[in-house]
Amino acid sequence: MIIEKDLKIDDSVIHYKVAGNNLERTLVFLHGRPGSEYLRSSVIDELSKDFYVIAPEHPWLLRSDPLKNYIDIFDQYADIVSHILIQENLDKKAHIVMGQSFGGIVASTFAEKYKSNIKALILTDAQMGAQKHDLLRKVLFKYGRKILLTYLLLPNHIKKHGLKIFFGIISKHKSRKHNNKLIRARVNMVDNCCNLFRQAIKQNNNLLCRDYGDLPVIMLRGDRDGAEFNISGYCKVKDAKETYGRLKASWTRVEFLTVNGSHTVLYEKPNMVIAEVKKALNKYIDL
Repeated sequence: MIIEKDLKIDDSVIHYKVAGNNLERTLVFLHGRPGSEYLRSSVIDELSKDFYVIAPEHPWLLRSDPLKNYIDIFDQYADIVSHILIQENLDKKAHIVMGQSFGGIVASTFAEKYKSNIKALILTDAQMGAQKHDLLRKVLFKYGRKILLTYLLLPNHIKKHGLKIFFGIISKHKSRKHNNKLIRARVNMVDNCCNLFRQAIKQNNNLLCRDYGDLPVIMLRGDRDGAEFNISGYCKVKDAKETYGRLKASWTRVEFLTVNGSHTVLYEKPNMVIAEVKKALNKYIDL
């Protein structure tokens, strides 16, 4: 069963979920894709079979409020994870931290900043910080809200299909007004996501090249990660392998896995991906 909780930091309310048996090993899951509640919940449900899961919703995405000031968003988000662990009375222990996409950068930041609170790091299709952006991606980041709002002009039955395909919402309402309201809410979320990534790009450094000490690191990627959104055919797997090579040169407690899938393979095939991750992780810690 998933339990909803809130944490107040300054004037912002941060929403998070807990699931599973609190006597099990704790796993902090930091999401990337903000669009589908169902898809994220399916990952949390799968993880909760073996772990006590804590899953924050990043500020500015989903139901968490934006922060009052943005200075270093990854450092600030890592601090939020620490505050949640304090609220859950888990700040004196070490935990597994798993980040997907944008959440991977937050996870790697947390791993470096809060070494005493982390037992192992899992990065699934994690963003690489500074990365290649073709024209299509730049246009979407800059004009994404305006482009998506034109969707409101389409016939209602097409909107309902779009809500399901792009945002993971199954709408049973025939009302055009109701579906427009759902679309506007999701457009606002996408706009926040674009703002967030613009902030991240400004930092212009590779946040996965960090000092992890002797921490076990599992890196997993879909073999088509990045190519599906990039008209130049650029794929993030190449960059990830280069990072893995640098990590592997320093110590042996790191694994690199590829599975058949795209950037969202964790959400599309949670059973398979989590099974692969657990198998690799079991070499370094007793699950």
